[in-house]
Amino acid sequence: MNAELWRATLEIFAPYHLLQADPYGGTILYDWTAAPDAPTERFRFNVVIRGEALKAENISISAFRQVLGPDGKIWQSAPVSPDLHRDLENAVLARAAEQRTMHY
Repeated sequence: MNAELWRATLEIFAPYHLLQADPYGGTILYDWTAAPDAPTERFRFNVVIRGEALKAENISISAFRQVLGPDGKIWQSAPVSPDLHRDLENAVLARAAEQRTMHY
């Protein structure tokens, strides 16, 4: 597993509630978290890091979104922007590359 991808993921997703992290298996799971400025919408993320190389195919991010229903009590599944996964993966890759540059 790539340590730079691991650290970059933890940094990028720092605002989200960490549910479980397995550095040996390369998985990081985040719990449902709503942004303070959007309390009726929340996201959950699963991240899988595999391989040693700093490459796009070594990181996979799944995103899940819910919105608060009209009653204000029940969360309902909602679509995620099709670009969100790729944008997050690119952000992690860019941060990992920055970290690598800073350490060499």
